Amino acid sequence: DVIEILASAGYLISQFLSPLTNLRTDEYGGSEENRMRFAKEVITRVKAAVGNQVAISVRLAGNDFVPGSNTNENAISFAKKCEAWGADFLNITGGWHETKVPQLPGEVPHGGFLYLASAIKNAVTIPVMASNRFNLPEFAEEALALEVADLIGFGRPLIADPNLPNKVASNQLDSICYCVGCNQGCLARTFFNRPVECTVNPLAGYEYDLTMEPTPTPKKILVVGGGPVGAQAAIVLQERGHQVTLWEKTSSLGGQLPVVAAPYGKSDFQLLANYQAKRLQDLHVSLVFNQEANQQNVVEAGFDEIILATGSKPIIFPLKTDGSPIQITTAEEVLLQKVIPGKRVVIIGGGAVGCEVAEFLLEKSALSKEALHFLSVHQAESPETIHHLLHTSKRNVSIVEMKKRIGEGFDLGCGWPVIKQLHRLKANIFTLHKVIEIKENALIVENEKKETIAIAADTLVFAVGYQSVNTLANDLDQLKDKLHVIGDAKQPGKILEGIAEATKLAIRL
Repeated sequence: DVIEILASAGYLISQFLSPLTNLRTDEYGGSEENRMRFAKEVITRVKAAVGNQVAISVRLAGNDFVPGSNTNENAISFAKKCEAWGADFLNITGGWHETKVPQLPGEVPHGGFLYLASAIKNAVTIPVMASNRFNLPEFAEEALALEVADLIGFGRPLIADPNLPNKVASNQLDSICYCVGCNQGCLARTFFNRPVECTVNPLAGYEYDLTMEPTPTPKKILVVGGGPVGAQAAIVLQERGHQVTLWEKTSSLGGQLPVVAAPYGKSDFQLLANYQAKRLQDLHVSLVFNQEANQQNVVEAGFDEIILATGSKPIIFPLKTDGSPIQITTAEEVLLQKVIPGKRVVIIGGGAVGCEVAEFLLEKSALSKEALHFLSVHQAESPETIHHLLHTSKRNVSIVEMKKRIGEGFDLGCGWPVIKQLHRLKANIFTLHKVIEIKENALIVENEKKETIAIAADTLVFAVGYQSVNTLANDLDQLKDKLHVIGDAKQPGKILEGIAEATKLAIRL
């Protein structure tokens, strides 16, 4: 139905268009007209080959977001030419892959690059599609209602839920399995020539391997733990026709998802918790809250199969101390705002969680989004003052990491926006340092040269990993033939891995 010509993201046509990368001195380089020549030849020849039988779209960068490259003004000029050369509509994306401005992760606001498409729509008469971070249908509908775009491009949201458009059309918004913008199974894999998967849709990429057939032998199955992994197992089992009961020791579902959703740019993970809760309700899974499983009540319940998805808990190791009154807590407690750290914070552990909690604390003590909007709208301060406040944190945050660099644990290509913010807000980073003791209101660390350094601290935050909560598995050894331990309870890992494991088990039982 459509042939889309890719003139965006820094690929070949973009490289011809950009004065930064096009250094040619022949008829394909130099002036803007010459730099557009290659694109013109591609578009006109495709148009000549297909005529009016197939629509031709040109996907172009609304702004390269690369210093010295093309801006939105240049994109408007190119868009006009595309229309003249026979393009039937335009698909406007953000910048190049090489840009230092995030384009796809959760840090990008929903519909954050709509303004680029809007400017181009004002300059052409053919339809314009807006793309990038339209996870939620309401942002797409708003753009259409305001007539700043004619079409909305969905990519990753259709991997998460291929039926999203149909669900929107039938007003079943609360049944949509939303993309959470994590990039773990899609972008992080395609950049390295690996098949696409999806954190929230474990069938993506495995549609022919994982078939959801009704079970010929319905069983009574107990799932212990209402986090994302336990919820996923319960959903798939009930969909297949089993009679599922889920025990959750707290008063709510979600497990670690509130923690995962707390850092800057990760709030969409709460959408997964909402979706799973609604799905469990619609399927009439028996949910029992404030029920902690133990050997006696599990054995007496007499289930045919038992799935333990009891998760994990943060690791804290003992530190030698002189009694200095330093607050000691975990990344989890900080992210859930169960504690308020002091002004001088030292984070032990520089993996993904350590970096995210550092960014969380630095952002919370800098100018907030609400304050930025207020001061800007009312012109209460000069742009210079607002810029200073935005880029200055009142907390002094340090990260201590034993390895050579911070950020291990992020999927490839997913961690750099966080690291960028740590540098912007001036986090102190101590790599190749070992924690020694607490002494005189400071954390004493040792570098690779065996030299000690005192890092003044009001609060120490442990972010050194998680350990499985699975003692119940040992207590239920007499039921081992019907017992299954999954997710973090088996081995701490990523949500993507846990949900995939839960799905495969539920299909197998």
